[in-house]
Amino acid sequence: MQVERLADCYRRINDYRNAEKWYEKVVADTTCGTQQHLLYAQVLMSLGKTEKARKHMQTYLSNNPGDSRANSAIASIDIMDSISKDKKLWTVRKNYIAKFSKFRYNSCSLQKRYCVFIGTRRGWWKTRALTGKPYHKLFYSEGKQTEFGAPMPFATEIASKFNDGPVAFNADASEMFITRNNIEDGKVKMDQNRVVRLKLFSTQQANGKWSELKSFQYNSETHSCAHPFLSSDGKKLFFASDMPGGFGGMDIWFCNKTENGWDTPKNLGASINTRGTEIFPSLDDKGNLMYSSNGMGGLGGLDIFTANASGDGSFATPQNAGAPMNSSYDDFGAVYDKKNLCGYFASNRDSKNENDDLYMYKRTCVNLDGLVYDKATGEPISMADVKIVEAGTDKDVVKTDANGKFSYCLAVGKSYELISTKEAYKPAKAQINNVGDEDLETKIPMEKTPMFAIEGRVYLEEDKSSIVGIPVYCENLITKEKREMLSDAQGMYHFDLDAETDYRITCSKEKCADNNFVKTTRGLKVSAVIRADIGFFCEGDIIKIDNIYYDLAKWNIRPDAAKELDKLVTILKKYPNMNIELGSHTDCRASAKYNMDLSQKRAKSAVEYVDKNGIEGKRLTYKGYGESELVNKCECEGDKKVPCSEEEHQQNRRTEFKIISIK
Repeated sequence: MQVERLADCYRRINDYRNAEKWYEKVVADTTCGTQQHLLYAQVLMSLGKTEKARKHMQTYLSNNPGDSRANSAIASIDIMDSISKDKKLWTVRKNYIAKFSKFRYNSCSLQKRYCVFIGTRRGWWKTRALTGKPYHKLFYSEGKQTEFGAPMPFATEIASKFNDGPVAFNADASEMFITRNNIEDGKVKMDQNRVVRLKLFSTQQANGKWSELKSFQYNSETHSCAHPFLSSDGKKLFFASDMPGGFGGMDIWFCNKTENGWDTPKNLGASINTRGTEIFPSLDDKGNLMYSSNGMGGLGGLDIFTANASGDGSFATPQNAGAPMNSSYDDFGAVYDKKNLCGYFASNRDSKNENDDLYMYKRTCVNLDGLVYDKATGEPISMADVKIVEAGTDKDVVKTDANGKFSYCLAVGKSYELISTKEAYKPAKAQINNVGDEDLETKIPMEKTPMFAIEGRVYLEEDKSSIVGIPVYCENLITKEKREMLSDAQGMYHFDLDAETDYRITCSKEKCADNNFVKTTRGLKVSAVIRADIGFFCEGDIIKIDNIYYDLAKWNIRPDAAKELDKLVTILKKYPNMNIELGSHTDCRASAKYNMDLSQKRAKSAVEYVDKNGIEGKRLTYKGYGESELVNKCECEGDKKVPCSEEEHQQNRRTEFKIISIK
């Protein structure tokens, strides 16, 4: 037990070389728990002994197969080469502020061109009993990249006797958040487990002085809040905490600023946080998240991860920043300086875990300025996605701004394909080969994608009235996707369609003929709305055939009447199960007997015409109605003589077909 405690003690103070020696003794005891194999493997990862670490991770997993930390660690060992493959794209240099002492970096304020960090200098302050090292204090140094002046004490008016920092600033450096030990009555306070909790405090600057510290409203005696970072607009506060509701260890949380302070902290979720430790959150100039984790695998110890902003307040799947930013040691506290096109982070790599030093990182790449615009109008296209593809691999996606512009850093000597996409536009590409050492420009014209749709009115053929609320189905004959909608208050339906695709439209009604037809967008090059009305023929319908005229006292089919009857033939061919009665009507002039006989002959001749044009006679019956079913008041039999115009008499001289059966 004492050996185990000694190993754990060395691990907690980051003395991994001694921790390795004592964990070796711990795991040699066959009665030790599998948890010790996990801790030993983590120490070995921090020392770069990956294959030995794999062995003990697998021992741990044999009894804990679902542990994401161990699985991620083994997965990262398997892809160690890919994590480090882009190391030549980055320059990492030690920041020689550290000449002053061994410093632990925290944050930069870009407006005033200085870097605020926390550091120690032996002999200046009292030392901690646990480590024998001085407490951390705040310093600042002016400069850029790796060229900084001598460090100077920072905000001494709010300094404590114990650890001060890390800190975070708002955009104009008028407000600062600071991490401090839990202090009570001038002494560091431990909880019941002898753990010193961390708390956050805020302060405002006025007349060159910082105000009295104000405690963050979610500080607690039972959990820590630390490592603050403010968004550029000051409306979001990100921080690390082991408060209840997390996933294990320290997690990344955030709060939104309100009129009454900060709202309830929200965890960034399982895609960002793990059962391990996630600390030191920050955002770059694009709102992308950077933080450090030891629970997602990597090169060892704490690794820096990045997660692109998704636009809705969430973040995409984190990516390991890879070497040389990450090492087998602890790498953390990454921030980005947009003005100087470089970033900073802290690491204990050179001191082999004993002290933290400040490092500058910078991409060794060439800036590309691009423009995406409408080919037809020349207008810029905003919020277009431009995918950056290198050697067939998707590297990144950037969005165009309000002026259709985007920028990206391309690696020297590489070739790229840029693919621009935007809703309502066809994808467009640009090729950049063998990037040189000069800045580049490119323009990507985009053409609008033709928009297709089908719409129409659903109605009854008998009286042309609309049918409301009837289901209409649209089936994509390629994907087999089937959509449904109900006809609206005007009997209308509408479906958007894809290009170069066939669709089947179906609609059915009880005791009516089904409607089923295919429409296509194949070959259409410009936007179009396909009009397709759906008319229902139903049992019992009586439908007038317009413009069926006969010579006086004759019943033969004239050429003009034949054209109208041809339309009936077309209907009957479309609906092979439709059986009809074709009826002929006259006006009241001449005797009733004569008119009945004449209408019978006319109805018969119409049926015979239809029969001769491909419709089986058994589907057809005929009947002459004479003047027995007048549609108006124009009677003229016996003593009843109603004066009517020729137009009114014409309304009674009609030919109709009645649907006897339809299915």
